[in-house]
Amino acid sequence: MSPFADEVWKISSGSRLHYRKWQNEYVFYNAGSGDTHLLDAVSGEVLSYLEKNPSTVEQISAALGFPKDPARRDLLPQIIHHLRNASLIELELQ
Repeated sequence: MSPFADEVWKISSGSRLHYRKWQNEYVFYNAGSGDTHLLDAVSGEVLSYLEKNPSTVEQISAALGFPKDPARRDLLPQIIHHLRNASLIELELQ
């Protein structure tokens, strides 16, 4: 079980994300902070999904087809940790 299993993640308050995808990379610009982030394809998929769908790790995994890909599924907690440290996502208060 993921260390984030029951937590609902969302885009950080005050963030206004704009992004472009090129082959296996995403570039996200946060107009709220002025920061630009270069993300790999999987991290970009997760962040673009969370922009519209606050979700748990399990919900993200199911929505993006990760159960069919164990390598991606196993990376998800690390991706969440990275996106949180970059101040791109935060926990949704319940």
